[in-house]
Amino acid sequence: MPRYPQVLLESWKERARNDPSLHWAINLARKTERRLIQAQNESESLRHRVNRARKDGEAGGKRLGALAILDGIDALDMAMSHEDSGLGMVRDGLLKALISMGAEEVEGVGSSLNPSVHEVVQGAGERVKRVLRRGFLLDGILIRAAMVEAGG
Repeated sequence: MPRYPQVLLESWKERARNDPSLHWAINLARKTERRLIQAQNESESLRHRVNRARKDGEAGGKRLGALAILDGIDALDMAMSHEDSGLGMVRDGLLKALISMGAEEVEGVGSSLNPSVHEVVQGAGERVKRVLRRGFLLDGILIRAAMVEAGG
């Protein structure tokens, strides 16, 4: 009796020439093996797509949360510009929460204008003269451009 699978397969092929049922069984085994390999490849591909979608979903949710906090901070800034109250503490708490999520503020007054992070709405020049609305990056990705006045 042959010991090695390849030798065994060769002897089966020889027998299959004379035995139609064995020929059918070998062909079925080959088709099944191809389908198994295809199913394994599709499973691995699906696993990668699911992981990528999960990471994209987490990043999107984090981005939406950060934008919501930014809207609250903007409202507090406007309210504080009209009257002096304890709103500054609330704003500072929101900023701390935003920073803990991985946010960082875009460079402001005195920095060189960078069209990828600054939106000039007033003035002309190469430097930021005044920040009208702060911009933020989240994990290094711009989530909101800074609205600035350009000068000098």
